[in-house]
Amino acid sequence: MAFTTQSDIAKSHNFTRITVSKDLRNHPDISNEMKNKLCALASEHGYTSNLIVKNFNARKTFTIGIIIPDLENIFFAYAVELKILHSISIEEQFL
Repeated sequence: MAFTTQSDIAKSHNFTRITVSKDLRNHPDISNEMKNKLCALASEHGYTSNLIVKNFNARKTFTIGIIIPDLENIFFAYAVELKILHSISIEEQFL
């Protein structure tokens, strides 16, 4: 199943991709009438924002990598488990 992109919406309705992008980011350059029209078109096409692409373009993912030499070693397994549980508990506080 192919995802609908901003370019797909723009091409099918004779808008520029920049106009569609600005609308979906709620930019003040876009009039309310145009916002309503483009939002309706986006939902009609089943457009959803792609977080992977968004984070890549922002050059931030808020993701870290952990290199562990041996998960069978109880010390490393315990340290990773604590870090994961701590991260989850912090996220839940801010949701």
